[in-house]
Amino acid sequence: MQQTMRFKILPLFIFLSLVTLFLCTDSFSDQNGVVPSSEPSFSSPLLVKRDQRKPIVATEFGKISAVQIGDGYHLQFITLEPNALLLPLLLHSDMVFFVHTGTGILNWIDEESERTLELRRGDVFRLRSGTVFYVHSNEKLRVYAIFDVGKCLNDPCLGAYSSVRDLLLGFDDRTLRSAFAVPEDILRKIREATKPPLIVNALPRNRTRGSQEDKWQSRLVRLFIRVEDVTDHLAMKPIVDTNKKKSRTFNVFEEDPDFENINGRSIVVDEKDLDALKGSRFGVFMVNLTKGSMMGPHWNPSACEISIVLQGEGMIRVVNQQSFSSCKNNSKNERFMVEEGDHFREDEPPSVFSRTELGSESIGPGGTCCVFQLK
Repeated sequence: MQQTMRFKILPLFIFLSLVTLFLCTDSFSDQNGVVPSSEPSFSSPLLVKRDQRKPIVATEFGKISAVQIGDGYHLQFITLEPNALLLPLLLHSDMVFFVHTGTGILNWIDEESERTLELRRGDVFRLRSGTVFYVHSNEKLRVYAIFDVGKCLNDPCLGAYSSVRDLLLGFDDRTLRSAFAVPEDILRKIREATKPPLIVNALPRNRTRGSQEDKWQSRLVRLFIRVEDVTDHLAMKPIVDTNKKKSRTFNVFEEDPDFENINGRSIVVDEKDLDALKGSRFGVFMVNLTKGSMMGPHWNPSACEISIVLQGEGMIRVVNQQSFSSCKNNSKNERFMVEEGDHFREDEPPSVFSRTELGSESIGPGGTCCVFQLK
């Protein structure tokens, strides 16, 4: 991502997450079935409130909700309670995510080897399409992710991901025995077992650690027999290729900011900062503003922006330059309040000149933003 594409934003104590897109979409609220609020200051076709997200999964151990962005992009909000497990998923598209709160362990398959990363608040990472992954939370974990569902591995598109268990059971027993080298009685247990929800509790077990020589495929099959086997799998030390560069996240709270003064700070994350973003259309930036601070007039000549308010309240202003407009949305000037959990969109430039005042009229102590950028 070129330096000219970096956002010049003053920092917050509250976090806001923006996703920057290179395309125009229909009214953001219309796409997600949103009925505008009767209170004008909190109503805009560019705004979707937290309680208007569409639920996907909800159990006592966690939940997932989503917002659709046009035809090509999908936001998901994943919450895992302490010691919960998001069961293995196969990605049909790229996934770039930001860890809002909590800690956990991300496991995924990379070039036929199992990889593991410890997740902490502020981490940014990308998983590629075709990856199988699962997540185990230590503390309550909240992750915000964007998926490029416009570029699916399958036609027709199956969405952002599929459950690995569902995919396995789609094959006949002969194929599964050949692929996973497991006895017939194990496959029978898989088919006869009650289908677990996507998020389950991983109960601790004092069991002897398994051999490092175990094939990942065999361990994956055992995941679906009962939850205890999942915990056994988590206790196993992953196979690591010492000749391969270790994967790492980028933590926006631990790295030096691109800009900082008494009003706040900002930091941009792109492929120069994080190897996992190489070849991706996404980038991420974070903004922190102190109470009463304002981000000056901001114009992105390359992309649309989708933002998530992680904490705080403030006023957003968007000025649409109709003389340059090529977008479907015909709104002119927008001025609306945002609060924690809200998400809003700013149209594709050059049709939009945006001015954001998050924190300038805030009730809380300030605000923080995390932004996904799409080249």
